Parts: sequence; structure tokens; C-alpha cells
Amino acid sequence: MKLRDIHPNIKLRLAMQFLGGLISMAVIPFLAIYFTQNIGATKTAFILIIIVISGVIGGFIGGHVSDKIGRKK
Repeated sequence: MKLRDIHPNIKLRLAMQFLGGLISMAVIPFLAIYFTQNIGATKTAFILIIIVISGVIGGFIGGHVSDKIGRKK
């Protein structure tokens, strides 16, 4: 399968996922440094841990809901 054979919606989703990940990887380290300087290392660590845990929990909930409901017909 070549890239041009993939459906345009899938291409768009892949591109958006790549860009979202790239932007996250570029911003979060600087955000952590900024927060560390302004509110302290301990509070920053808790904030980042909460963000990661909420993302994991949200992914599990979203996956469960999408399995139960599925796509609209």
C-alpha cells in the first residue's frame, strides 16, 4: 500500500496526530521549566503528573465508550 492509496481522511488524521505530538513534545518541556521557575518544582511535578494521568484515564474512558456505542450508522 502506498501513501496515495490511503483514504484522505486517514491521511489527515495521521498528519494531525503527528503535528499534535510534535507540538506537545516541543511545548511541554518549556512549560515545565516555566512552571518550575514560577510555582516551584513540587507543584509543577504534581500538575504534570495529573495531566498525564488524566490523559490515560480519558483514553480508557473514550475507548470504552467507543467500543460500547460505536459509529453512527
